Amino acid sequence: TENWKRPKREIDTLMLLLRTYLKQAESMFHENRVRFEFIGDVEPLSDAMKDALQGLRLRTARHSKTTLILAINYSGQQDIAQAAKRLQLASETITCDSIEQSLQTSAYGPVDLLLRTGGENRISNFFLWQSAYAEIHFLEKYWPDFKPDDLEDEVRRFAVSERRFGGLSKTS
Repeated sequence: TENWKRPKREIDTLMLLLRTYLKQAESMFHENRVRFEFIGDVEPLSDAMKDALQGLRLRTARHSKTTLILAINYSGQQDIAQAAKRLQLASETITCDSIEQSLQTSAYGPVDLLLRTGGENRISNFFLWQSAYAEIHFLEKYWPDFKPDDLEDEVRRFAVSERRFGGLSKTS
């Protein structure tokens, strides 16, 4: 959500790059049975961008091996605050479980792999709740330079990693 503070020309260029990237990545999604989803407030986006997102979602809806979620105009802080507000309005008890079930992302479960491009070592208000046990890869490449092959490389790297969820290594 904070990225709307950038110059309009930069935003327009990034949106064009995103549409191009989604077109290029679609064959890889089908090959690897990746379901594409998106979350966030898409209202400010152009009709062409909304159509591209919705079209890819529909064309990959039956894939079930992996889900890739694009968060666009999404704020982790707002998501948590809105979840708490919904629970309060419904007079529900606020617990970790009830918050988790009230998030925009509740249907997807926790994040397994979070990729952060641009050389920044922070998550920038992104999937704050859902990333508790995520493996986070900080990449030097800027997003416009991040290609479908790079995504495949990161997924392969993640596939051989050991997930411990706070426990000890199996080799310890």
